[in-house]
Amino acid sequence: MKLYNTIAIYDVYVVAESAEAARAQLLAAIGGTTTDLQPTEMTSTETVREGAIRRGFRDERPFVALDVSDDDFKKIAGKTTAEIFAHIYTKRG
Repeated sequence: MKLYNTIAIYDVYVVAESAEAARAQLLAAIGGTTTDLQPTEMTSTETVREGAIRRGFRDERPFVALDVSDDDFKKIAGKTTAEIFAHIYTKRG
């Protein structure tokens, strides 16, 4: 089990009356409610330095992929991104 910083960029144009409506339309499109829009770019890099975790995500729970075993999931369930980083990458004595 590893922690990945995963980025998907949607560089699109939306015709709308407001920026809020444009963002809502994009979120609907990538959520599958209007179309299966694919990202312009996508990457995942393993997060091996705690300082690389963005402040806005440190105290949030990350997404968990389907390939994580049930046993590993039980170990991280309910933990924040920072807590999971410590669980995976901090040596225990």
